[in-house]
Amino acid sequence: MCVEHEFLAVSCRRCLGAEGARLLALFLPSSTLVSLNLEGNAIGPKGAAHLIAGLKENRTLRSLNLSSNFGEESLPTLCEALKKSSVTSLKCAAAPKCSP
Repeated sequence: MCVEHEFLAVSCRRCLGAEGARLLALFLPSSTLVSLNLEGNAIGPKGAAHLIAGLKENRTLRSLNLSSNFGEESLPTLCEALKKSSVTSLKCAAAPKCSP
């Protein structure tokens, strides 16, 4: 299946989660997205891993916003995956840590 839109912004404030990221990642390899904004969707480290897998094969995405989705532990793997991608603009401020 191919997603034929150039821009996608998901802003449902913490509702996408890891499962939503997994489903989105299934479409990334064949999508024509140029810009993807997932800021504040609580995808977490598992969701980040799914997106990383999908991004490795995507050749059209240029702009990616993953701010406030996961902590710093996912950043090294994400950065390594993006080296091989077409992404030229990245917003990725780590999610603030919640205190109990």
